[in-house]
Amino acid sequence: MRDKKTRMSIDVSEKEHKKIKMHVAKLGMSIRKFVTDCIQEKIFQKTDKQKSDDL
Repeated sequence: MRDKKTRMSIDVSEKEHKKIKMHVAKLGMSIRKFVTDCIQEKIFQKTDKQKSDDL
């Protein structure tokens, strides 16, 4: 079974959008994939840090 998707939106300036768009183009990925990867990375970093702090 596939996870149900929910749409999110954020406001960025045109300048920020252009920078992000150019950066992800160099990486060969979409903005959606880039943002999703960044969020997942941040979540796992916090989760891993919390686990190590609990030791």
